[in-house]
Amino acid sequence: GFSILCGIICVLFGYRLFTLTLFVAGTYLGYILTYGVLLQLSIENEEALFFASAVAGIIAGALLAYLWKIGLFAIGCFAGFTFGMFVLGFF
Repeated sequence: GFSILCGIICVLFGYRLFTLTLFVAGTYLGYILTYGVLLQLSIENEEALFFASAVAGIIAGALLAYLWKIGLFAIGCFAGFTFGMFVLGFF
């Protein structure tokens, strides 16, 4: 439900919220990548895992919003990778 609401807001107010959209997508990207790396390092403390991933996500979101050309490229790469993994799930 929340993702649908965010998608509708992005469709209706796209360019006006461009920086905010890059920040949110960059935060998600940074969180997911950090969480995956820390999970592979076998960190068992869930609170530390969540906190480190959240801090890294916020830093990544701010960095990608500030460097918007790199941010747009990174978000596009991550979206393509996510779509590819979704399609590979059917085979």
